[in-house]
Amino acid sequence: MKETSQEMLWYGSNKALPPIHQLKAGRLELNYTSGLIRDIKINGIEVLRMVYFALRDSKWNTIQPKVENEVFAQSEASFELAFDCIYQSKEIDFIFHASIQGTALNQLVFEIRGEAFSDFQTNRTGFCVLHPIGNCAGEDCKIVAPDGSMSIARFPVFVSPHQPMFNIAQMSWNIGDDGKATLEFSGDVFEMEDQRNWTDDSYKTYCRPLALPFPYDLQKGDKIHQQIRLEVEAPAISNAQRNQEYLFRFDNRGVKTLPKIGIGRPKITPVLSEHEARLIADVGFDFYDVALAFVDGWQAELKNATQEAKVLGLSLKLEVQFSDNYKDQIDALKQACENENCVPSHIMMLRSGKLVTPDAFTDLALPLLRKAFPLAAIGGGTMGFFAGLNRNRILHQELDFVSYAINPQVHAVDQQTLIENLKGQSATVITAKSFRIKRG
Repeated sequence: MKETSQEMLWYGSNKALPPIHQLKAGRLELNYTSGLIRDIKINGIEVLRMVYFALRDSKWNTIQPKVENEVFAQSEASFELAFDCIYQSKEIDFIFHASIQGTALNQLVFEIRGEAFSDFQTNRTGFCVLHPIGNCAGEDCKIVAPDGSMSIARFPVFVSPHQPMFNIAQMSWNIGDDGKATLEFSGDVFEMEDQRNWTDDSYKTYCRPLALPFPYDLQKGDKIHQQIRLEVEAPAISNAQRNQEYLFRFDNRGVKTLPKIGIGRPKITPVLSEHEARLIADVGFDFYDVALAFVDGWQAELKNATQEAKVLGLSLKLEVQFSDNYKDQIDALKQACENENCVPSHIMMLRSGKLVTPDAFTDLALPLLRKAFPLAAIGGGTMGFFAGLNRNRILHQELDFVSYAINPQVHAVDQQTLIENLKGQSATVITAKSFRIKRG
């Protein structure tokens, strides 16, 4: 019998993880893996989560590079690193050479020189810097613009719907009690977004500004040269402080319950097979999520979904797209549910052509839905990411819930990022609770 690999047991894939190189620049400690600098720390405090180069196509898809020609030269307190990243996907052919230098003065210099070997459109081609939420949220940040003017911004505590910082040539902020970090950028103008809008657990400083048109063209032969310089000031700590012991206590007295977790009905399978139903039932989900639009065949889809929910032993949550004809559609939905003996536990009302359920539509449709489905919780929201809800906030007082989509792999799919981004999902809930919504 073939033995299951450790990679498969831990990560669900037999693909070997890329090696991690631990590097030092003075008292800065960091990790390098496959073209990425991660976990930059000083005195055990996370300064930056990641520095990397991103190439996004005209539809915001991230192009994964092939990393080649890695060269290391390191001593006890400094290092030099160089490598090539090759981006090739459909019409895209782009290569950049990267060099990273770490000095004994707690400094890092990142430099890229890239060239396009084809004509293509891109939404972003340049450096990105990820800032940790835990050590930055609520901190002031001094911004120096390309023209030399200065301003003070703040890393947001709640998820910021729009960019909290613009027009950045240099930025500096406090690290711990007595430290300070400074980033200097050249080669483009940078700004920051709150990536928790897509459940990444970080703020991202990136180029080029989104106020400029995108996608934009890169022509064969176009060259890109960018540099980032990081300098960190922090008092040295003693070996006793570095090796201090921590005491953890676990309180087993409180009973913790998980939120209800459901599964969405697949769109490509008209009816679940017996084998599929058995596998899903064994997991122990709480509800069956079904998207409905009033197009030909919607009654048959509701019938199949109701039958499957009963086989699975799950309550039914409906996500319903209503149009201008919402009054007749509510009546038709009520009749169809009565015909199938379907009693939905939740109904999420959506408005055709709108990213987020408008409050004005809720005023009109909510009373009718409450009358037609008195046992159901009625809510609104979006089929898209939290960013849409955060930028188009529902302020209605009478909704029972709001809904939005989350996943941890919007911007990156490596294992470390997926684990880190779980915390970013909770930030969306905390921010959504700050909206003026009545909770059922």
